Amino acid sequence: MFKRFVLCCSFGFLLAFAEAQDCEAPEIPIEANWETEEDFDASKSEIKRCLLWLCEADLETCKNEREALNAYVMLWLSAHPKMKVHLQTEHLHFLDEDPDLLFVMLQGMALFQIKNPSVSDPLAIHEAGLRTVVKVSKATKKYKHKKALRPLYRSGRKKKWKAYLLGEV
Repeated sequence: MFKRFVLCCSFGFLLAFAEAQDCEAPEIPIEANWETEEDFDASKSEIKRCLLWLCEADLETCKNEREALNAYVMLWLSAHPKMKVHLQTEHLHFLDEDPDLLFVMLQGMALFQIKNPSVSDPLAIHEAGLRTVVKVSKATKKYKHKKALRPLYRSGRKKKWKAYLLGEV
């Protein structure tokens, strides 16, 4: 009986360890010290790597890592002297029911701005955020069948992102 108990506990620890190893989130530096524009530029590739992971991974996997990465990225964005993410939520009604998707939207917008620094069209930036919301929410079981997201999914299928953002859908 004792051997079975030890075997079961060992198997449980092994599963927990294996599950913890599945998370391939980027490492966050222990210190984040951004004082000059050069400091922000030096960490841009690191932030981009974090944003890429946040914009690809579902919301149920690696929750602790997601929270830490989100805090790190948001701290960088909030202190950055030039890069600003101006989110207009007027027609983003899905945020009323699912406010967790706000960060996903911001992450998608920020990643787009880092990849395309010359694009300043707010509709294009918001569209990138919506695409990220669709990708991440469809990958997350909790959000797959939410009624509040149906108009967004429909707009994406019809390639009518801008109409959705303008409240025409």
